[in-house]
Amino acid sequence: MFDEADYICFLAKSISLGLYQSGGFYVVPEFISNKKAVYFPNLNYSPKFWNLIKKCKSKNLGDSYPTEALKEITSKIMPKKSKVLKKDGLEIELLNTDYGTSGSYFVKKKKIGTYKVYMTQRTDNTKVDFERTLLLAKLKIKNKDLAEIGSVNWHKRNGVAEYFFGKPSNLVSDDLILKSNKYLKKLGFYDNKLLSNLNLKEFTLQETNLLQYLRDNESKIVSFDKTAEILWKNNSYDKYSPQAMAKVIENMRNKIRGLGINKEVIFTKRGRGYIFQT
Repeated sequence: MFDEADYICFLAKSISLGLYQSGGFYVVPEFISNKKAVYFPNLNYSPKFWNLIKKCKSKNLGDSYPTEALKEITSKIMPKKSKVLKKDGLEIELLNTDYGTSGSYFVKKKKIGTYKVYMTQRTDNTKVDFERTLLLAKLKIKNKDLAEIGSVNWHKRNGVAEYFFGKPSNLVSDDLILKSNKYLKKLGFYDNKLLSNLNLKEFTLQETNLLQYLRDNESKIVSFDKTAEILWKNNSYDKYSPQAMAKVIENMRNKIRGLGINKEVIFTKRGRGYIFQT
């Protein structure tokens, strides 16, 4: 049987490996009902905890995690336990929790032809969400596929699930992204070295000037008027266009993603301007 302490260790391992960050998920310290949000509770983890997590070979749901790491968590929360159920010929160990992703799953082979499925379901999920996660586990069994978050086969499994259950709402607000960036930085897992090594050859002179100004004024709102001045200089009054500015910003965001940075760093502050924040 596994419980929330085991699950938090699993989440910590996934964060340390950068799986959520590279897979387009957002790690936050609070419960947010969004399919792209990963609730990793802010328990003021010790350096020893992270050292144990990074060194342990365990990385799957249902694995055994270091005893000392589990003790640190259980000293701060009262973990809920999983329950065992049978469905469609499968043994399922299910944990209902506030933490983590919308639904996590892992398939472990017991003996020839038999499998055990470890699953979590977040408390904002519906019965349909449960069936969707179970289908993903079944596809993993059928295809004998070990691929995880972000891989081609992972996307294929989700594509099949979307065919049967529809595409989950993946609307992501600037607020969610900012919270995730801030929290990952606090945890020590936000790599902004990539940002300091951006290949500016990919950007036009106009984009380069704006990007440099935004970076030099990180965490400060750059007004729309100032943005126009940087883009069009002495002609900013005549060329001023919210649509044209938005297009430049979107082009910059696309080029940053194209350089392998899967996190939003340029945000729109409605009615005020733009902000660069890592």
